Formats: sequence, structure tokens, C-alpha cells
Amino acid sequence: MAAAGVIEIADIRRKRVCDALVAKMAKTSGAPDWNGDDCKDFAAAPIVDGLGIDPVARFRGRWKTKRGALRVLLRMGYRSVLEACEDIAKDLGWPRIDPHEAESGDFGLAMVADVPTCVIRHPSGLWVCRSMNGYACLPVNVVVAAWRCV
Repeated sequence: MAAAGVIEIADIRRKRVCDALVAKMAKTSGAPDWNGDDCKDFAAAPIVDGLGIDPVARFRGRWKTKRGALRVLLRMGYRSVLEACEDIAKDLGWPRIDPHEAESGDFGLAMVADVPTCVIRHPSGLWVCRSMNGYACLPVNVVVAAWRCV
């Protein structure tokens, strides 16, 4: 635990991710594009900008449709989006956490209208994802898994 007045490295990293998330939200509008602007890209962008690591690099540019995404995941050996997220988290050393315990900038997976959707925790406590009108804020009760990434 840091002494009073001392800022821990994790706090600085978390602030960078959150600042990048707010900037990403300000630039995001209109419908998503499955070829570089889907839920994985939206949720990963603040992590890329804030931490310099790309958690979804192995998937970038690999599909152009929802059906294509599912085909690619199956070909890569994943039976679900959750399984792919768990593999990413394992490779990056991100521990799985209860979504209620998540902090700003943590990565998660939500079920939105029965569709698995990558999300990132906003400083407000809501989870944010890509949506048809730019982005959407979601309550914690739709988040099925979360990982501490900062």
C-alpha cells in the first residue's frame, strides 16, 4: 500500500486507460464495422492507447462479418467468445475477477441481446461497448466475465 500522497504505478496506468476510453467514446459514432471497428476493437483501443499492448492483435483484420468472426474463432480452436477472451487474459496475465469488483479500465464480456460483446469498465462504474449508434453504457448485471487488466 502506498503512503499518503504517493501515486502508485497502477493508478497512473489506469488513468491513462480511462483517459483513452473517454477520448475513444468522443470519437465514436454511427454503426460499427466488423472489419476493424467492432466490439473487440472498441474495448481494446483504450488498452492499446493507455498501456501500449494490444489484447486483440491476433484477431485484427481476420473477419468482415459476424458470421466470419464466429468462423475464425472456431478455426482458431475457440468454442466461444468467452473462451477466446479467457485465452487472451491468460496470455497477458490478467486475473479473472467478479464483474462487480471491476475497476475503471478493466476488460469484460457482456451478453447484449444474447450476443457476446466485449466491454470495458468506465470510470462511472458502467460498462461501455460498441453499439449501432456509437457506443452504449451497460449495467454490471449483463457482464458475464471480467479481467483485471491494469
